[in-house]
Amino acid sequence: EFPLLPTPTVIIWPTGEEEQHKGYRPPPNLPPTEDALHGFITYTQSSPDECLTWALSVDAPELASIALHALRNLKKAKDAAQRWIIAHPRTTAIVALKEAFGKDKAKRDNGAFGLRWLMRQGQEAMIDAIAAEYDTATGMAVSAALAALKSADPLDVLPAKMPRLPDFFLPATFRRPMLKDGQALPLAATEHIGSMLAISKPEAPYPGIDIVREICAPDSLAEFAWDLFEAWLDSGAPLKENWAFHALGLLGDDDTVRRLTPKIREWPGESAHARAVAGLDILAAIGTDLALMSLNAIANKVKFKGLQEKAREKIAAIAEARGLSTDELADRLVPDLGLDAGGALTLDFGPRQFTIAFDETLKPFVKDAQGARLKDLPKPIRSDDAEKAATASARYKALKKDAKAIASTQVTRLELAMVGQRRWRRTDFQMFFLDHPITRFLAARLIWGVYADGVFTEGFRIAEDWTLADANDTLYTLPENATIGIAHVLHMPAAAQAAFGQILADYEILQPFRQLGREVHTLTEDELHTHKITRYAQKTVTSGSIMGLINRGWERGQAQDAGWVGDFIKPLGAGLCAVASLDPGMVVGDLSFAPLQRVTEITVHGASENRWRWADPLPLSSLDPITASELLRDIDLLPPSQ
Repeated sequence: EFPLLPTPTVIIWPTGEEEQHKGYRPPPNLPPTEDALHGFITYTQSSPDECLTWALSVDAPELASIALHALRNLKKAKDAAQRWIIAHPRTTAIVALKEAFGKDKAKRDNGAFGLRWLMRQGQEAMIDAIAAEYDTATGMAVSAALAALKSADPLDVLPAKMPRLPDFFLPATFRRPMLKDGQALPLAATEHIGSMLAISKPEAPYPGIDIVREICAPDSLAEFAWDLFEAWLDSGAPLKENWAFHALGLLGDDDTVRRLTPKIREWPGESAHARAVAGLDILAAIGTDLALMSLNAIANKVKFKGLQEKAREKIAAIAEARGLSTDELADRLVPDLGLDAGGALTLDFGPRQFTIAFDETLKPFVKDAQGARLKDLPKPIRSDDAEKAATASARYKALKKDAKAIASTQVTRLELAMVGQRRWRRTDFQMFFLDHPITRFLAARLIWGVYADGVFTEGFRIAEDWTLADANDTLYTLPENATIGIAHVLHMPAAAQAAFGQILADYEILQPFRQLGREVHTLTEDELHTHKITRYAQKTVTSGSIMGLINRGWERGQAQDAGWVGDFIKPLGAGLCAVASLDPGMVVGDLSFAPLQRVTEITVHGASENRWRWADPLPLSSLDPITASELLRDIDLLPPSQ
């Protein structure tokens, strides 16, 4: 044994909204002093998934030991452990080095596992430096022991007893992995892949999996993994064999994402919430743009609030790890669908070629060689190259599926960006809209504004040749340090609205959502001096219409006993939320319970972690004109029941 290097305990309880939003939240009644640490450590040992999240602002070696144990052994607490370790890498490395070379076997395994995990996160140089500090402080050869740990062949790190493959693992019935030269792996090799998967953990796959991915065709591995997953499902999805499920995260591809995402969305309704949450981990593990976009889409809209919250936690963790906000991450998660930099895709039939374009809903359509729009991709004819035509047809079929998945998310995202008055720097606008092969098609159907100190100064649009044009339809150049947003009609002068409206009409450009000609609402003088909106109290609407508010940025309130929901909530930015109270309220999953609803009042509150315990409502005069207009518009557009 050797002593722990000095690790000063630091306890900071942030209270600002920004830190609260990041998840830093002290446990109830815990004073921000070192005196409380002993009891908190004891509590954390019993509930690491909850307490490690609370303890992101507590830097203490006792917590590092708990986090290392949770990282390796506790699936439920793994995410919280990773976040804590990322927040405190030095303390974790100090403790991990001590444990990795200590006498306790379980702690040795935890420490070695944690060191390898930290090194994969880019912390190897820091770990080497701490090992050298141990050498100096203790006179022990910690650096040499660390070097031995790093040089050990990871392929030789095997469990004491290899698991027996389950009865549903029948590789002869699965699609066979193919080597990159086109040869199928023999059955014996496929069985070895099964053994590698069985001893893998999602956060620490057996290193042989990397070799398999290097020598095999990726699509064949994804097909093999999908067949294995379906065999696991058909056998009753036994929990102890869920490695067959996690294999999708290790070997899956975008086609896996397309097939898995609908299942994740439906599983909670089939009493398989835990499996759906595990599916979110798999999407994150696949990690492609399409996988992360699908994860983000679940975070923004899904029938099951619990699953949505888990997806939001995943997206928030990914964003935080990249030093981004969730909105900034969403900008980066729009796949390019294999289109070239100009947003074009050619489908080659041999003697015939066709090109792809997108309409205002991001639905792809086909143009022939003369540029004429076709109803659909033509069927191959005798003179076509049969192999090329088949490949092109399959490519177009996949493109339509992916574009459909992207479309609703991106259209809603852009509308909410306009409503929320989001702004981009010139370089970000160029990257995420003007130069992006997919979002440029939507961006070109919108009117954009340049803002100075929050005030609209001039508008522009993206022309057909991807240059910029002003309200006179002449070439426009963005100012060097421009701040850019999707222009709201309440910001645009009437003359600019009319000019751009005429240009869109002349070019027969349809907008992806109502921007020009958008309905505008204002609070009355009486409402401005009150704390609630009651103008819709007598309007009866269907519960289905209320659920449609989710597409406009609203969320269901917290479900109470028997799944009853009595309000809908809309984040308004600036730390505010609107709450629409319902009468009689609805039951989650059973809209027939109360098919008709009334929005009895709308109030505005400071955002709260406990969304069913609101502080006193704020005066409505605290809302800016656009926020107030959009809030009223959302409820005004609900169709009255017949």
